[in-house]
Amino acid sequence: MFKPKYINIIKKPKQRANTKIDLTIKQFAKSKQHIIGIHGARAMNKWLPPDLDRTTGDWDMWAKNPDRAQDKLEDKLDAVFKSDKFYEEDIPITFAGTNKKGKVCAIKSKLTKETVAEFVEFPKGSKIFKMVKGIRWETLNHMKKIHQAILKDPKAKHRWAKSRRDLNRILEFERRKKR
Repeated sequence: MFKPKYINIIKKPKQRANTKIDLTIKQFAKSKQHIIGIHGARAMNKWLPPDLDRTTGDWDMWAKNPDRAQDKLEDKLDAVFKSDKFYEEDIPITFAGTNKKGKVCAIKSKLTKETVAEFVEFPKGSKIFKMVKGIRWETLNHMKKIHQAILKDPKAKHRWAKSRRDLNRILEFERRKKR
């Protein structure tokens, strides 16, 4: 009797893996001259197993001086590609859970108009990083606290779906660790 083989039709989109851009940004983050640490989806993917990864195209970084870090990384990317393929853009924001205004210093590709890297000023706080191979990555505990705070904040309603998904990934990872 013939038994059909079932295959997984739903495939997870693959994340860019070690492109020139990614390698340049990792090298820039290791230098520690301008970058305090990496946060966001890249940091979460660093700690979670591959099946819980979230696809992301950009790098979110904290910097002492976001404008200067943005300028230096954009120059470095242009030098690596030996042409002017990137540009800088400042995006005004209001931080979730506060009325504090700030800005995101973004680097975008001139070809695709996609964001490659984003810098924000480092919020003063406790020890929220763990060093891995010379790069500081935001810890899962800190991410968990941030997403819980966003979900409690009625002003951050536009981020609730994203934060709920990220928090569920962290909680699933913690459940697996307990087994």
